Amino acid sequence: IFYFSYFSYCLMITGVGLALFLRERKQFYHYVSVCSFVFYVCYTIYIFLPVVGPRIYYRELVDFDLPPDVIPSVVPEFPASVQTGPFFKIMAVIYHNFESPGAAFPSSHVAIALVTVYFSFRYLRRIRWVHLVLALLLCLSTVYCRYHYAVDVFAGALTTAALMPLGNWLYRRFGANSSSASAS
Repeated sequence: IFYFSYFSYCLMITGVGLALFLRERKQFYHYVSVCSFVFYVCYTIYIFLPVVGPRIYYRELVDFDLPPDVIPSVVPEFPASVQTGPFFKIMAVIYHNFESPGAAFPSSHVAIALVTVYFSFRYLRRIRWVHLVLALLLCLSTVYCRYHYAVDVFAGALTTAALMPLGNWLYRRFGANSSSASAS
């Protein structure tokens, strides 16, 4: 369940975006604008604060060799039952091939998942409670699955709390008029 919850991040971003695109373009433009804003702020933080999460210790997740003197004396292994799970394998492929090792604080997975929850509560009310539960499981899974430390999760939630009002304000100030003009 935790690995599926973590994987559901991809489904949240594309699912909410696709639903809003098909439903109402103005809502879609709002969604894309605010998500992009939060992503860009997280990526800017990663440039100046290249923090590495606990996944750096696991060759199953990262193709990166650490110097022996920085590897902890005991690195707990993933249980065999976890390693055989389909979502563990999917996430291992994604992290091994597409993720940067120095992008953990704040957790953009948590930040963006919470942004998508905001939009489901605002525009997609039928899925809001299921979406919220899945996002909360994602927050727990980031630590349980060893992708982030707990502080990264809290920072991701705080990032969303701080940036959502600003992103909405920026959209109303600069994007709302231009998106309606481009939609027609």
